[in-house]
Amino acid sequence: MVNSPNIAASANLIQFVGEIPFVHLINGDHSVESLCLVLQLLTNFCSHKGIISVTTHHDVCVLCAVAHLVLLKISTSPMKYLNIMIKVEDFLSVIFTLYSFAELRLESSSCPTLILQGIVTSLWKFYEIGEKEVSTLKLVFKKGFTLLHLLSRYFPNFKERRVAFEDCYISLVSGILKLTKENAFFKEFYDLIHDLWDFQDDTSELDLDEPCEDSTQNDVSSQNNS
Repeated sequence: MVNSPNIAASANLIQFVGEIPFVHLINGDHSVESLCLVLQLLTNFCSHKGIISVTTHHDVCVLCAVAHLVLLKISTSPMKYLNIMIKVEDFLSVIFTLYSFAELRLESSSCPTLILQGIVTSLWKFYEIGEKEVSTLKLVFKKGFTLLHLLSRYFPNFKERRVAFEDCYISLVSGILKLTKENAFFKEFYDLIHDLWDFQDDTSELDLDEPCEDSTQNDVSSQNNS
């Protein structure tokens, strides 16, 4: 359970966390299990006020390290790092919910663009792999789509930040729309698509079909896959 951000960390705890080489641990060649533990520990620590100041944009930055983890590892070998992707989604969701853009000192940082690129490209890789076996990737999709919507509201100049990977973004959002219409599990994301569908003025495609109302089709698909 994540602690309330209103709970201030003691000076000793802040000093202790500041001495943990999180960036080296994230960037190192460790097992999936070890990386999951590191990310979970980092998420728990950063829920305390004061801790974030010694982990972001100091001599080293965990946000940049996480961004590179997603870009260099997860997006290239998505299924190998499935559990790490889920931990990354949890960490970023907590950080961007508890702290403002200014508190994280992101105004002049490249982190937001790197994070956005990593999340978009990785989710698209998972979508390409899991389109025919969505049931095995439900959690990473659910957390990832929610995070993407959060980022669209959190990052200033959201549209401009994704110019270099716009085609991937369009494919991903179109894929999310397809899932909402074919799989009842993703029905709740239908309304979020309108916020993410900012790449063309014509939104008629959004309203061609209603999202899936029941899980019958999903159940049949699951039986066929098994």
